[in-house]
Amino acid sequence: MKRMVTMSIYITGDIHGSISVGKRFNSKNFPVGKTLTKNDYVIIAGDFGLLWAGDREDWYWLNWLTNKPWTTLFIDGNHENFNLLESYPVEE
Repeated sequence: MKRMVTMSIYITGDIHGSISVGKRFNSKNFPVGKTLTKNDYVIIAGDFGLLWAGDREDWYWLNWLTNKPWTTLFIDGNHENFNLLESYPVEE
């Protein structure tokens, strides 16, 4: 008997960096986040802004998101640091 795996997808946008990501995805404002797993997706559709300076603050918030129980994906928007984004290796 096959077991069905369910998945949830949440879509948001215009995060514009670290201040918003901490507020938008904390347990008060996104309580369902506590019930999600890595099979669930949060998609940030444009203006992610979390990779801006390549500094410790950027890495703090990236690690914060990585340690959430869900999988975070983002689509770049017009307010991104494209020079920094393009300097990272592409992985499959």
